[in-house]
Amino acid sequence: MAQARLMYQKALRFRLTFEHPDFLKALQEVKPLERFTHFFECAPLRGGEDLSLYAAVFLRRADVPFLAMHYPGLKNLVRLTVILDGHDEALDDDTWAHCQDSWRIFPGFTGVRQRFGMLLNDLRVKHDLAYYTQILDDIINASRQLIVVKDVRGIYLNVNDAFCNFVGLPRERIIGETDSYVWTQDQANPVLSEYRGHDSDVEVLTSGKSHTFKEKVRVRGAYHQLQTFKAPLIDQAGRAMGTVAVINDQTDYANLFEQVRALTDWVPLPMLILTHEGRVQFANQAYLKLFGLVREDITGIFYRQMRRRILMDNWFFDGWRVVRHDEGGRSQWYKVDRQDIIDVFGQRQGILILFNNITYERSSAQTLRQRANTDALTGLKRRESFMAEVEQRRRDTLSAGIIY
Repeated sequence: MAQARLMYQKALRFRLTFEHPDFLKALQEVKPLERFTHFFECAPLRGGEDLSLYAAVFLRRADVPFLAMHYPGLKNLVRLTVILDGHDEALDDDTWAHCQDSWRIFPGFTGVRQRFGMLLNDLRVKHDLAYYTQILDDIINASRQLIVVKDVRGIYLNVNDAFCNFVGLPRERIIGETDSYVWTQDQANPVLSEYRGHDSDVEVLTSGKSHTFKEKVRVRGAYHQLQTFKAPLIDQAGRAMGTVAVINDQTDYANLFEQVRALTDWVPLPMLILTHEGRVQFANQAYLKLFGLVREDITGIFYRQMRRRILMDNWFFDGWRVVRHDEGGRSQWYKVDRQDIIDVFGQRQGILILFNNITYERSSAQTLRQRANTDALTGLKRRESFMAEVEQRRRDTLSAGIIY
């Protein structure tokens, strides 16, 4: 923190609208704060000059009407201080409407030095706050994700450029407003009922913990799927003072996933996609129909756990070979192909499993093998086949006995 504070230097300019050597000398005797320098100018007010360049302007009571006429609203930009002699009357309400402070000059100017030191501290806090606010704005504006900062009442305190572009509103119209204003500007395209902006704020503030929410919104005529990570903002006393939300627009990903699901549901082969942890991520319609499962019941569970469920339904797993025993006594054989899903970094991100029904091929192979080893007229095994079976049984039983 200390090193970051040294990253900027600031020169403060002060304007005196009157000549008073002793008053100016008292101000100059106050040592500048670290990282700050200050300069003084003495010149009467002239219309048309840019007084916002000054950190503070010291003026007499007689200057206030000219200031009010030529510089309305300057009070919001510059510290305006009226200097009074010790015997002068206090400022009236009309004068206070155009300045922030008044100082009385007494012999020795001790009070002036003290008040000017306090003014320098206030200006340092102001510029430090502006500096760190700018750093924060630069950080959040560098993110493509939507970032929102609210107070405990749900009022927007800050947003990044990505959020402004998303909702189609400038930052000036968002700050100080609530969800009911920001998300319902396009009355023809209101937010969907799934959006839980303020409710999720309350949930985070009540629990004091971060949460992740999935919300659907409709903005400027287009639907969006949002994933919102929301956390409480805690002050030094441990009290919640607001929330910060980082919103990821997952619309493209969600649409891509729906397209992939639609395509895989058309694939006639039973298909299963697992995560790199072995959890079920997706199963197509052919797979669900084959095993009599419901997609919502198996999504997210471990594949081994799901296999135990299938074993209870007359299925036998032999490694990656699967046999199904039907009630009619017939068996359905499936060849299981497994393929790793590799990401752009060469890391395994999942597993693709395909089930191919090879019952007909297996039956055909057995029929051909039987015909090749059996005499078509007598039904007896051929000599080569017979001798091979004898040799195999001899090895199995360590016996040379002859069968038949």
